Amino acid sequence: MTPDRVLEEIAKIRRMERGGLSTFTRTNTYNERVTYYVHNEWVNGRNRTGYVSAAELPGLKRLINAHKRFRKLVDRYVDVIVKQTRRERLALKTRKPKSPREEERIRSSPGGSGDQDGAGGQNKR
Repeated sequence: MTPDRVLEEIAKIRRMERGGLSTFTRTNTYNERVTYYVHNEWVNGRNRTGYVSAAELPGLKRLINAHKRFRKLVDRYVDVIVKQTRRERLALKTRKPKSPREEERIRSSPGGSGDQDGAGGQNKR
């Protein structure tokens, strides 16, 4: 997947909610079993918890799943960019520079890179 495609997928996510959902069941004063839904979220170094009504539950699940998808897409984007960066870095690597003495020897030899006229050190007239 290209970086632009990942960003397009991220941009499609318009709403999200962090955290997770928990359920627990209690017996009320009338000896009835009641299920409660709880939204847990880590905020400013503390766990924030809030009750969620049964009516809110499906929508909140979608929002939490949207956040999970967002995180996966961000991780995928990072992976794609890192892979691309590494390919570019590898392409830019060159051989280890030669010592100045070796460079001078190459330039002064016949056919060396210092040979401007291509005559192999001989003057053509």
